[in-house]
Amino acid sequence: MARPQESWAVFIGVGKYDDANLPDVPEVREGALALRDVLIDPDGGGLLAENCLIVPEDATREEVADTIVKATRKATDLLLIYYAGHGTRGWDKSDLVLSVRETNPERAGFSGIRFDDLRGFLSQSGARAKVVILDCCLSGRAVGQPLAEDGGNWRRDPHRRGRDDDLRARER
Repeated sequence: MARPQESWAVFIGVGKYDDANLPDVPEVREGALALRDVLIDPDGGGLLAENCLIVPEDATREEVADTIVKATRKATDLLLIYYAGHGTRGWDKSDLVLSVRETNPERAGFSGIRFDDLRGFLSQSGARAKVVILDCCLSGRAVGQPLAEDGGNWRRDPHRRGRDDDLRARER
């Protein structure tokens, strides 16, 4: 069980986009808020509401990054990052970029949040446990270097063979 005072969560639900190549998906915002509600319920996750940061739907790349930085610096027990929205390809076609309102898919590496950059930043966090939940296309591209310094203990879900978006992490 997480220690509520030392645990922080960031909920990013991007459902509106400026670029016509990224269709709006308003449901993701509602999903992010619903997950937050479950996690702050004393009978659910028991996290403190004031430690659960909701990124505004129209937030820029910099505003999203600032919110993640705040939670990452404060969390010493659990750090949870939830993202729902469009996942796009970066410069290297194997890269995952998390889209924000102003993301342009043709230059997503400049206008979105590269998952490799997020992973690198989170790996510097002093949080005991780091959890990233991605609800987006191409989420399987997030599999790579683990968030934990010791490499974590990764396994594939045995019931969903062949799907790279079904990776699970578990504590040793």
